Amino acid sequence: MDSMQEKILVTGGGGFIGHHLVRFLKSKGYWVRGVDIKYPEYSAKDEADEFLLLDLRDFDNCLKATEGIDKVYTLAADMGGIGFITMVKADVVRNNLLINVNMAEACRQNRVKRLFFSSSACAYAKYKQEDANIPPLKESDAYPADPEDGYGWEKLMSERMYTNFSEDHGLEVRIARYHNVFGPEGTYDGGREKAPAALARKVAVAPDGGEIEVWGDGNQTRSFLYVDDCVKGTYALMESDWKEPLNIGSDRLVTIDGLADMIIRISGKRLIKKHNLAAPQGVRGRNSDNTLCKQVLGWEPKVSLEEGLEKTYRWIEEQVAKKSPQYTNQKKDKVALITGIAGQDGSYLAELLLSKGYEVYGMIRWDSVFLTERIDHIYKDPHQEGVKMFLEHGDLLDSGNITGLVQRIKPDEIYHLGAMSHVRVSFDMPEYTANADGLGTLRIVEAIKNSGLPIKFYNASSSEQFGSTLPPQNENSMFHPRSPYACAKVFAHHTTQLAREAYGTFACNGILYNHESPRRGPTFVTRKITRAVARIKAGLDTKLYLGNLDAKRDWGFAPEYVEVMYLMLQQDTPDDYVVSTGESHSVREFLEGAFSYAGLGDWKNYVKIDPIYFRPADVEDLRGDARKAREKLGWSPKVAFEDLVKIMVDADLRKVGLQPPGEGDKILREKFPDRWWKVD
Repeated sequence: MDSMQEKILVTGGGGFIGHHLVRFLKSKGYWVRGVDIKYPEYSAKDEADEFLLLDLRDFDNCLKATEGIDKVYTLAADMGGIGFITMVKADVVRNNLLINVNMAEACRQNRVKRLFFSSSACAYAKYKQEDANIPPLKESDAYPADPEDGYGWEKLMSERMYTNFSEDHGLEVRIARYHNVFGPEGTYDGGREKAPAALARKVAVAPDGGEIEVWGDGNQTRSFLYVDDCVKGTYALMESDWKEPLNIGSDRLVTIDGLADMIIRISGKRLIKKHNLAAPQGVRGRNSDNTLCKQVLGWEPKVSLEEGLEKTYRWIEEQVAKKSPQYTNQKKDKVALITGIAGQDGSYLAELLLSKGYEVYGMIRWDSVFLTERIDHIYKDPHQEGVKMFLEHGDLLDSGNITGLVQRIKPDEIYHLGAMSHVRVSFDMPEYTANADGLGTLRIVEAIKNSGLPIKFYNASSSEQFGSTLPPQNENSMFHPRSPYACAKVFAHHTTQLAREAYGTFACNGILYNHESPRRGPTFVTRKITRAVARIKAGLDTKLYLGNLDAKRDWGFAPEYVEVMYLMLQQDTPDDYVVSTGESHSVREFLEGAFSYAGLGDWKNYVKIDPIYFRPADVEDLRGDARKAREKLGWSPKVAFEDLVKIMVDADLRKVGLQPPGEGDKILREKFPDRWWKVD
């Protein structure tokens, strides 16, 4: 088939080798679809004819990715350098096996003609790599099997799985074992970078006459392949008739010390190498035997190690210069990472931090559509100049993902707001709630500990943790949780305290009582009421269905509460704080205030009770004592309960095209003349 007619899929198209391969295939005249969980960081996504953001751990996404495709290059993987893949082995194996099993079946169902799988030299037997002066590894040296634990086993298992699909289902498969690919436009910091990029960054950052750290004793050996040679070898293998695994690498062996010396010479600096014998260093030696590759493909590397390192170092040097404050003692903007940035609190907090000059990174879960309505007014395309807010795909259930984000972003502060936060729904999804809200916090705390960075951590605790403890509740009150959500939050709370006491982490718990705003989700009772009031007023609805009207809560205004989150991390010492108004009001009172303010009269004419909204175990009365926050942080709330009702009703009436009474808008103007949030 002519290349102009063939449609190609490159999975991992947002990654290092993937985006180079996309560019190469386009130069050959192919129609190319790129797929990844992120856009290419150092090239334009429109280099591909089509680029889809898809998580290939989901089978349906693999079906979508392969639809209408003739050939697939499978490069998508959860991977990084030796420091990363040895730290999160279980996540790497799970994620990569899911991707590969799903891709194989999707290719079968969508009748893809041929698939290329990027395996790794990590699949080779460790007992063949115990000597730094290792003979080059032939393809047959993968067996008897003893690959590197975790990542190596996954690669070998995936090789066999794809081979079985070829044998059983007729899917044509090509398999390459990559050997240490390097080059520009790839990861060079954050923990996932490989040796050439890591050393180039260290050299670029180091002052002349300074020192760099080299992992191990420096005598361990590797061979390194430049990325342009890699994509040409990949293409040659894909187009060949060869069906067995094949080395794609260089057969020039060099010590890690020798690699570092080459980079230092390129830089023109005088640097001392300091060896870290405790750092991960992998096998003692690894080299590629290219005999078979030359025979069956007529391919061998063309770019010398020195030439490739020159190009790589100059590119990384340029990147470091752009980020110079990050790597020097120059004053720089603070960097914050917010989990749950697309939620009510996350959106307000992002806006607050941006108003204070922060660079803000927000973690959002992948979805087929961006659920970012609350932050659309502050989001800008990251390709524009002066952008200070960036969105990153992440998942609280994925420790490898969280670790990678922390190591790459290197935040000064982490505000952990992400959670399955609906108390009633937590009874229907208790296991997920415990995993996301409880273990999710543990994953972040561990990522901070393992990063070695002086990161300040805020954890969003909840008044629901107090449960049936009599009001008023303060920081010393007993927890008696009455929902799966509250149980998970208690675990997260104590995990945060443990990080502070055991590891010296600057970690704070904010025990926030109910805080509402026009940005509150429509399934939460306050917003459910004000939204229904507006829709009934506009003639769009006639009834509102609720559960327990006698539950009493301490309700405050969300923008004020995120200010306290910020204040906690600006203190000299970490601590836990209750944040509340000190008053509690029932759902019934909220109903009365909202319907009366909107001029609808008696709420009883519109409200029906539905048992489905009752919790199996409810909390009768939550009312906080925030004296500690007042005394130590200098904070006190400005918005009273009646004010909050009016603010929310005004905003929801405006959303349905009605003119609001305006008292809530007036309250905002008077109490927040210099408000930092721009929209309802």
